[in-house]
Amino acid sequence: MKAIIIGAGDVGFQLASRLSQQGEEIVVIDVDQTKVDRVENHLDVLGLLGSGVDFRILERAQINRTDTLIAVSDDDEVNILACQLASRYEVRTKVARVGGDYYYGESPLALAGSLGIDVLVNPQEACAQEIQRLLKFAAATDVVEFADGEVVLMGMRVGEGFLFRDRALKQIAGEFEKRKFLVAAISRGEQTIIPHGNDAIHEGDLLYVIGKSDATTDMLRLAGYENRSLHRVMLAGGTAVAVRLAHLLESQGVIPIVFESDRARCAVLAEILASSLVLHGDATDLELLESEGVDGVDGFVALTDDDENNIISSLVAKNMGATKTISQIKRLEYLNLATRIGVDASVSPHLSTVNAILAATHSERLLTLATLRGMSVQFMEISVREGLPYVGKMLRDLEIPSDCIIGSVVREGKTFIPHGEDTLLPGDNVVIFTLARQSKKVHKFFL
Repeated sequence: MKAIIIGAGDVGFQLASRLSQQGEEIVVIDVDQTKVDRVENHLDVLGLLGSGVDFRILERAQINRTDTLIAVSDDDEVNILACQLASRYEVRTKVARVGGDYYYGESPLALAGSLGIDVLVNPQEACAQEIQRLLKFAAATDVVEFADGEVVLMGMRVGEGFLFRDRALKQIAGEFEKRKFLVAAISRGEQTIIPHGNDAIHEGDLLYVIGKSDATTDMLRLAGYENRSLHRVMLAGGTAVAVRLAHLLESQGVIPIVFESDRARCAVLAEILASSLVLHGDATDLELLESEGVDGVDGFVALTDDDENNIISSLVAKNMGATKTISQIKRLEYLNLATRIGVDASVSPHLSTVNAILAATHSERLLTLATLRGMSVQFMEISVREGLPYVGKMLRDLEIPSDCIIGSVVREGKTFIPHGEDTLLPGDNVVIFTLARQSKKVHKFFL
């Protein structure tokens, strides 16, 4: 497989990193020499300096033998034109990151088709949908769905209320099995662990569990949390992501309060948001937060364009009694910092876009490929096909690469957590977790 990525910013870099780990041949094109040098120095890819809509550059990248073109530059028009040019070379899959609202009418899929684009990804929509999933589960730091929502991966912080703190997993495996979920990964400080029987769960760990979607309440209860319905949500900042999220919340019957410090922007928001309450003010204003009842909100989401402001306002809201705080963080190095100092969850528009693109460009065998924010773990959903050497063999007899765990299997509409005596059969959808450094071996083994 060969892919061309146009744009070597954070999104392009992350995409190149993920796809090259699969063993794909990747060419990255950018007009900025510094960004081209970065991808070539840190990744196993070819970098080319130039425009992604320059025929000469595209032909140097051998677009005539390319399977996928992904255009994620900061210019919507360049991304669209690049996909149109790729159509002339009969590139099979063409993906464009397009953020301008004017490109999205009542039928964005029809628009994409008319422009020669197979997958159209809106960064603001991708980020808003991720936040919506996080708000659904009050205690969750991450929520990822597989198999059309039948399987859920949930991250949660281990507190003093966790029932099985400081006990080895092999001692409590039966309790997890009874509740139909599995510990898939543990984040502890800077360390990411794919757990084995002797590993224990400690207070402060970020725990990732996977199971059937109907087991999520048990997952939370085990960690000492009670899930609650979403009624009141505050949004700090009237950005494009905030508008998208407000629309999603309104469709659920939730009426959010939106704080915006720019009076003119407030007037615009009041026009485009049907039910939301738009207030002029700064979300770090203690008196304003108190007067609007921040101590009783189910969710406080900071969505300004300033990372530091988002972190501070989330910490203020948490200190004043908000049940759950979420910060939008654009600088990837801040993602883990935010949660370590007290923000309940953080989202990155860049990583949301990367995961949305990877989810939309899967192959017949690789259905999903993504990572968790700030962690060196990769997860993928695969479809098992006939003829693979592991098909029909018991899992305990397979020489599966180290630091790899099979989290769930969906077979003929039924989901189960596999054990050593189970086998994988053609047509199974399987969710697999591995450390990033092992991803090439895992891809080679399972695909």
